[in-house]
Formats: sequence, structure tokens, C-alpha cells
Amino acid sequence: MDYGKAFGFVFEDKNWVTKVLIGGLLYLAGFLVIPLFFVEGYLIELTQRAMKGDMSLPEWDNWGDKLKKGFSVSVALFIYILPGILLILIPIILAIILGGASGDSDAAGGIVAVVMLLFYGLYFLYILFFYFLMPAIIVQYARTESISQTLRVGEIFAIVKNNFVQVLILVAFVFLAGFISQIGIIALLIGVFFTTFYSQLMLHNLFGQFGKLLEETK
Repeated sequence: MDYGKAFGFVFEDKNWVTKVLIGGLLYLAGFLVIPLFFVEGYLIELTQRAMKGDMSLPEWDNWGDKLKKGFSVSVALFIYILPGILLILIPIILAIILGGASGDSDAAGGIVAVVMLLFYGLYFLYILFFYFLMPAIIVQYARTESISQTLRVGEIFAIVKNNFVQVLILVAFVFLAGFISQIGIIALLIGVFFTTFYSQLMLHNLFGQFGKLLEETK
């Protein structure tokens, strides 16, 4: 895998400024939700290109196809991350129940604190686990364009298990992408949407390269 290429391939496209601008503006409109599906669809197309050895940026066209792909992969990712969401919601619900049943007693407060600490610790571990699954989830969807096949947990686990070193490196890049995203805060906050999009382009190029590697080692 060419990790260095992932940082620079964006700038090799003669229309990279326009393409990144569109992606950043869609992130900016992300509070409407649907624009994020277009971004996710674009990133899946980028992954699919990289799986074929094509390092170019996709065009911003075929919006219906992008919406379909983006929505589908988002559903798959949501299902995988759902246990983490429940680990956040359960202690909140328990805190409300215990607080209502026991009033403001110190004992109830102590129990709530311990329960929340336990569940937040489990949440952190699950999110870390999810990061290890993410490259396999993205590649599996890019391969199949099927939610049901992407939810074949056994296949996802097998990809991670059989390619653990590569996955570990990709997880490190996931955290690096988060750092790159924050650089945009310097540009009066708005820049974060464009650096976030760039970081996702970098990351999904690597996911595509990982998918290509999987195909070559079948």
C-alpha cells in the first residue's frame, strides 16, 4: 500500500479545488443530513476507484447513485455503531430511573456515578473496536454495494483477523484524519469542513488500496 500517495493524490486532479470545495460545502450543510449521504456516496466511489488502481477523484455527477450508495453505507455503519450508542443511552436512562426512585440521596448518586463510569468505559472500548472494523466495513460495501452482505459480521471479522497489521495501520490513519480535520479550525471554524473532507479523501483512498490488496491476495 502506498501510504504517501494517499496524501498527495488529491492535488494531482486538475479540478481538485472545485471538487474539494463542493465536498466541503456539503459537509457545511450536513445539519440537513441528506448532503452527508452525497458525501458518503462520493467517498465510496473514490474507494471503488482506488480498489481498481485508479487514484483520480470522482466527478460530482450521478447524484442519485451517490445518494443511494451514501445512504446504504451509512445504514450499515449505523448498525455497527448502534451498540456504542446504546452504551451511552443505557446509563442515562438508569440515572433518570434511579434518580427518580431514590431522590437526591448520596447512595443513589454514587450508584449512578459508578454505573455511568462503567458504561462510558465500555463505550470507549467499543468505539475503538469499531475503528478496527471500519476499513473492512467500507471495503465490503464498496465490493458488494449491499447492506446485507456488509452486515455479514463473520466476514468482517475475518478480514480484520487475517489482515491485522494493515488494519492497525489504517486505524492509526483514522486518528490522523481526525487530527487533520481539526486544522481547519484555524480558518475561522469554516475551514474545518474542507479539511475534514480532504482527510476523508485521504482515508478512503487508503481503504480502496486495502480493498485492492484483499482482492490480489484471494
